[in-house]
Amino acid sequence: MKTKGLVMEVQKNTVVVLTKDGRFCRLPRSGSVQVGEEYAYGSSSSFRPWFAVAAVLMLALASILLPLTNPAVPAAYVTIDINPSLELTVSTTGKVIAVDALNNDGQLFLQGLKIKKLPLDVALRKIFQAAEEQQYFDSDSLIVITSTPVNEEAPDVSEVIVLASASYLPPTASPVAVTVVAGTKEMREEAQELGLSTGKYAIYLAAEHEGLSLIMSELQEKGIGRALLDMDVHPGEFLRRVDKEQILIFAQNAQNRMAAANKQDMLSEEDDGEEDEPGTVEENTSRKPGRGNQPDKKTGKPETPAVEQPNLAQANNNSDDEVSDVVYGETNVSNETVPFQLNHDQVSEEFRQNKRWNWGRIKGVFFPGANE
Repeated sequence: MKTKGLVMEVQKNTVVVLTKDGRFCRLPRSGSVQVGEEYAYGSSSSFRPWFAVAAVLMLALASILLPLTNPAVPAAYVTIDINPSLELTVSTTGKVIAVDALNNDGQLFLQGLKIKKLPLDVALRKIFQAAEEQQYFDSDSLIVITSTPVNEEAPDVSEVIVLASASYLPPTASPVAVTVVAGTKEMREEAQELGLSTGKYAIYLAAEHEGLSLIMSELQEKGIGRALLDMDVHPGEFLRRVDKEQILIFAQNAQNRMAAANKQDMLSEEDDGEEDEPGTVEENTSRKPGRGNQPDKKTGKPETPAVEQPNLAQANNNSDDEVSDVVYGETNVSNETVPFQLNHDQVSEEFRQNKRWNWGRIKGVFFPGANE
């Protein structure tokens, strides 16, 4: 029981106090005590050191357990395309919490590279340094960095990327062309479906807008710089022509076209679900017979109706927001290239029957081709 009172006498090991109820009590002495002051046995003065130690231990334990119970929250995805291609997941505190290789070169590049848990700017400088040491940089090198926020409330890390890039790769001293592109969640998802990084998908859209037919597989394997050079396009000059803000518009247009195509397919499926009613005997017998594929009287060969060759160049000039109702292209039949022109319903039916159509979309015009 705690006893408290006014000090009346101080001895070597004990203290005599007068309590409020008029009792004299002899208590063990603790520390320096003066006659006339208030003294309590078992007071907070003897408890505070132990409390301080316990508080320090609790804080230390919390700092260890807190990351396990509350994992870091992703704020943005940053892709770096040098070929290697990498994607960094950045937390709300600006640190790298995950690193993923997006191609084979990226897997090799990450071996021995420790950048997880580092601030984003430090991680980027380490990546640039490793790329330089592994001789990825030359006069034709191109680095595309994209920043894709998780949502609208996530902090923007673009400024950190620009500053880190400029500090390690100053434009006046480095032969490497660097561009930073803002991405969107939808762009990243579309790129993942196509097997590309967000940066490569952005360049693909920009090249498509300029009429360059980049092949996605080559873009993934060779990298952006080499893929452009193979088309006699200098990477640095290409970047200077590209309006990076327009890339978001290109991506939105591509997404709109895909949505329109999916809607058309759904409508086609609904139409195909209705069974055709058979004609009556009178209707069938009243139809005039056609020539069909009868032999020509002069040549003796079957008469094949001429197929008008579509003007693909004119078709490609459709605006990004247009959705073509007609499919143009070529198909290989019996080792002969035969031009064709089909509407969406016919293509959708063919696609459902044998799954042979491989879709690619260029400015509102579809180009189906047989899968390998």
